Amino acid sequence: MTGIEYKAIREEMGLSQTQLGEMLGLTRKSIWQRENAEKVSGEAAIAIESLRDAFSFQKEWLKAAETNPENPLIQGHAQAVLGSEVEL
Repeated sequence: MTGIEYKAIREEMGLSQTQLGEMLGLTRKSIWQRENAEKVSGEAAIAIESLRDAFSFQKEWLKAAETNPENPLIQGHAQAVLGSEVEL
């Protein structure tokens, strides 16, 4: 993965360099260095791709909950996460 691709993923998630750094336990400067590198390390690529996948899943789940809150899978997940007294 190139630094340009790394930056594109960060921007796709709507995060600043500081926010991404906080999520990954890095400084803003470290994120800047990755974005300006010709190639980022394999570990850095895996970390940002995993984070992107988590963001994508969360967006899809929230979209499903908004469009079909009566879905038993959505209700079951919300109750498991938030407690049995949750009503959607």
